[in-house]
Amino acid sequence: MTTTVAPKDPVEEVTVLFDFSVATESVVSPSVSATVKWNATETTIDPNPGSILFGSPQISDANPAHVLHKVVGGHDLHDYGLRCVAEADNGDDLLVVMILPVRTMP
Repeated sequence: MTTTVAPKDPVEEVTVLFDFSVATESVVSPSVSATVKWNATETTIDPNPGSILFGSPQISDANPAHVLHKVVGGHDLHDYGLRCVAEADNGDDLLVVMILPVRTMP
């Protein structure tokens, strides 16, 4: 399932939440990656989309089926695809994908 979240400004640092609770009660070994899915300029594409990911993904203390990851920076008018893969409590590998638009706010 792919979800588009509210836009963030390039100067903001936000924490995104990957919710695996539909498929499992808990996850282990999460990993997160980022790609550019779309950009409005077509001439200046972020050459290192993974740089928006700060630190390592963390499993939430409040809900072990939630994975949290801090996101920083990003290029204006870019939509980033964030993929989180984690292992479910039954051993299945699960994927949650989100689209994170980056827009300079007025």
